Amino acid sequence: MKKSLILFLSILFLIFNHTTMLTDLSSKINNEVKSIYNKNQNISNCIDKYAYDLNNNKYLIREFPNGYLIYSMNEKKILEYSDSTKSPYINYNINLIYQGVGNYFILEDNEITNLLTLKSFNLNYVKASPVYNDYVETTNISTTNSSTIIKHPEFFYDFCNDNCSGDPNRGICGYVGLALLLGYIDYYKSSDFMNDVYYAYDKGLFNNNVSFSLSYYLYCLDPKDGTTAIDIANVMKIYAEEQNLSYTDFCRLFLFFNDNTINEALENDIPVELFVNGFTYVDDKTGEIKTLGNHAVVAYSSQFIVDDLYGARNIYTVHLGWGGYGNVTIDQGLIGSIYYVNKK
Repeated sequence: MKKSLILFLSILFLIFNHTTMLTDLSSKINNEVKSIYNKNQNISNCIDKYAYDLNNNKYLIREFPNGYLIYSMNEKKILEYSDSTKSPYINYNINLIYQGVGNYFILEDNEITNLLTLKSFNLNYVKASPVYNDYVETTNISTTNSSTIIKHPEFFYDFCNDNCSGDPNRGICGYVGLALLLGYIDYYKSSDFMNDVYYAYDKGLFNNNVSFSLSYYLYCLDPKDGTTAIDIANVMKIYAEEQNLSYTDFCRLFLFFNDNTINEALENDIPVELFVNGFTYVDDKTGEIKTLGNHAVVAYSSQFIVDDLYGARNIYTVHLGWGGYGNVTIDQGLIGSIYYVNKK
């Protein structure tokens, strides 16, 4: 009887301790959302689920009625947040894989499938890039009034560009990003940068049909399954020569740019394409080692934040390149290259 009582009390203690930890975590996340993103989210009206990356690091996926956040349980910070974009994991609850911005997967029958592009990979051929730290603790987060935003962010809030899921065998996100950059120039600065046939509606929205989109047209100029900033700079050169455009652009690889580089472009009303790292895989048809996760997003706003662990840095509000994902804020130091373009 005594042993049973001790066992019962131990179980009660574990349940209480686990509940307290979850409450503390929710409080920490709420404070971070409020201090960094200047938002208040009702945690009583949310759904929590968990994902892992391919290195077995754990992430909390918290879904709000009109938004979501992804929180690293190892790094103890929010990696993605949106108060107006649905969760990429909506309607999925188990076997969730998260491998960085734009890389949202579900595991089924030893294959991982990207929930936005529908592209699948055999898990035996996938190797994760070591992009996340071991356990760390972030404290004393503070923000400043130092934020930078382009003149017309609404272009990206409401933007519905073509959806990459139209062809899961092509990695066209870099071309989608370039199309977004060209669309912004064409709509607000110089109307010769994009043919009007690519406008589907009256607010500068692209045609949703992939085969008739500017993104696909750019892809056909120099097709690649996955791109970096250098590749997109080459595509822009071909496109400009063909369309007889006068332009200036900027392309830099990792270590040759910093937050100030991106801020200066945003201050000059130039959105920036960021190429965010992910993982490598082996093509099961050719045996070639390829990279997935140089996922291109377009940044149109930045905010300066400081904390005790990670120091001073920018977080970026971006368009992920899919319709409905035009207002996501990311806090990840995984940018491999950047590209931007402007009229001359």
